[in-house]
Amino acid sequence: MLTDNPYCNDNIFKAIEIFPDSSFFRILKLYFDNYIKKEKQSSYNDLELYCRAVAQYRDKQARTILTALTDKKTYPDTWYLPHNKEYVFKAINKYKCELYSSLYNQLKPQMSKDILGDLYFSFKDEPPTW
Repeated sequence: MLTDNPYCNDNIFKAIEIFPDSSFFRILKLYFDNYIKKEKQSSYNDLELYCRAVAQYRDKQARTILTALTDKKTYPDTWYLPHNKEYVFKAINKYKCELYSSLYNQLKPQMSKDILGDLYFSFKDEPPTW
């Protein structure tokens, strides 16, 4: 279901975020295992959308993936790790739940004042999903 075209993947992640049916989590897990961990991340914003789709599930499997996205052991290169932490932080801020609270508290001190200040506005100006 995932493609080599990040624009298509973005739409898949947006759709899963809007409708996080349990059957779609397999797609997110495959993306994590076969793309994020094995290949390299794209410079495009697919990971930000991916984090939001994963965070929408609010369960232990989602927390495991989100935590791994903030761990430098997950990646062959670490130059994008600060961005990944930001994307995870924003996603778990949007989809708060008790399972994410320890990760949120761990990431919050690492966020810049700009990121923290923009949390309210991060998703406000997005176009409607329907």
